[in-house]
Amino acid sequence: EFGARHCKPQNPLCETCPFVETCFAARKNAVNNFPVKDKKTKVRTRHFEYFVFDAKGKTFLKKRENAKDIWRNLYEFPMLEYETEISEKIILTNAKKKFGLSKKDFTIKNISTEVKHILSHQILKARFWEMELKKSPPTLQKEFLLVEKKKINSFALPRLIDKHWNGK
Repeated sequence: EFGARHCKPQNPLCETCPFVETCFAARKNAVNNFPVKDKKTKVRTRHFEYFVFDAKGKTFLKKRENAKDIWRNLYEFPMLEYETEISEKIILTNAKKKFGLSKKDFTIKNISTEVKHILSHQILKARFWEMELKKSPPTLQKEFLLVEKKKINSFALPRLIDKHWNGK
């Protein structure tokens, strides 16, 4: 707080500063170069499409394990991520490919409105696709945990998913 009040780049208060004799900037006659402001981290927008599959009272979750991304070691529903908004038709086509679904395997029950979730350096825009599965494709069974829906709250979930799941 002291530095914020005295060491202002445009108008430093060196004449009233008790540290002026030991100050690096004052000794080097470079007061106008300090303090150095950090560059703002660019805010990135990400679009998440979550698939909440209902497989006879169970659903699928997966632990996020990417060390360089958000929500490491938290669980989430199967998801597709995009950098921009994409049409529902393309999303559905990509979901069928990624999760090994055919048109006869599922029924779409609901697609939520977009939820905006703001983090310090990211804006997340998410939708939740609620789909009833007639049978569980092997791809989903291999890559995800099959969990009883009533036990989802016992898993560590990101706040975004928790709010959707618990209707907050």
